[in-house]
Parts: sequence; C-alpha cells; structure tokens
Amino acid sequence: NSAGIPRLYLNSILITGCSLALLILVASMAAYIVARKNTKFYNGVYVFFLMGLMIPVQMILIPSIKTLAFFHLLRTMPGMILFNCAVYFSVSFFLYVEFFKTLPTSLEESAKIDGASRFVIFRSILLPLLKPCTSTVIIFSGMWIWNDFLPPLYILDAKTGSTITTGIYRAIGQYTTNWDIVFGAVMWASVPVVILYLCMQKQFRHGMVAGAVKG
Repeated sequence: NSAGIPRLYLNSILITGCSLALLILVASMAAYIVARKNTKFYNGVYVFFLMGLMIPVQMILIPSIKTLAFFHLLRTMPGMILFNCAVYFSVSFFLYVEFFKTLPTSLEESAKIDGASRFVIFRSILLPLLKPCTSTVIIFSGMWIWNDFLPPLYILDAKTGSTITTGIYRAIGQYTTNWDIVFGAVMWASVPVVILYLCMQKQFRHGMVAGAVKG
C-alpha cells in the first residue's frame, strides 16, 4: 500500500483491458473485409498494414508522442490506449486475416439468403468462431501491453497513472532502492500473464495452428 502497488495494478489492468477490447474489435472487423475482398485494392491494404510489422516501436515513439500532444491526449489513459492499438494492430490484423481465410464462406452465404446484414453475420456467426484466434491475440498483445516499459514511461507520468512496470522502475533510486517493494511488484506483475495463459492455453494452441494446413 505504501508503494501504491494497488493503484499501479489497476492502471495496468485498465490500460491492457481497454486496449485489447478496442484492438480486437477494430482488427477483426478490418480483417474480415480484407479477407473476403480479393481485389488489388484490398490486397494493397493488406500489404500496407503488414508493413507495420517491420517498424520497431522505438522508431514511432517520438512521432506518436507529438501526435498525442497535438490532440491533447498526452499524459492521459485514452492516449496510451490508442497508442497500444496502433502499435499492435498489424500483428492482430495479420492473425485475423489468415484465420478468416480458413472459414468457409457457405455460412455467410446461407445467412445472406435469410436476409442477414454483413454486420449481423459478423457479430452472430463469425465472431464466435474467432475464439481461438482471439485467444492468441489476447495472449500475445496482452502480454506485450502489460509488460510495456518505454511507451508508458514517456506517454504517462506518475500523476496521471503509472503502470506496474514503470512503477517498478521508479522504485529504483539512484542512491537507495527498496528491494522488498521491487521484488514484490515484480512477482505481482508476472502473475496475471501466467494466469491468462493457463486459462486460455487450449484456445491459444488452436489459434496458433489454425490455417497451417489447408485441405
């Protein structure tokens, strides 16, 4: 309590949870359109988004900070959430596109005959089928967002909401360090990731091998 670990924990949970929710929604919807539209334009969109996989976070950190400052989102939780979604969108988009390609289009065609709109088809039919891929996105992106250090350090500050990783860093001083608080924070920081993987490991394995073999 004296180190403020519960507050750091809550900040990390809020940032990670909101980032994953927005990331899954946007990436899955974008991937659905790109996977079903086999045209030059959408193939170009697919390649454009995949280019984000080649850009390290450190290269876009300063431009992102300037952009967030311009929109008055620097030092805020929404700014941190939007940054996470932008950074981890490419890998999530790639996983969803490849998973959508393994799903048969006959389900969508049957629903269209019954008069269902594209949004209803996505929400009621396809979204439940995405559980293995969504589990993979949650574990990968959630682990990276939870353990992120540099972006929260520069985008957030101690007043607006430090995360558990930046809180550990700030507990290490130049001349003295409270090691019992540091080791306790490190232990508690690793617990959610371990629990998340243990709860979703079955879906995670299915999501990793989905699309590897096509009949």
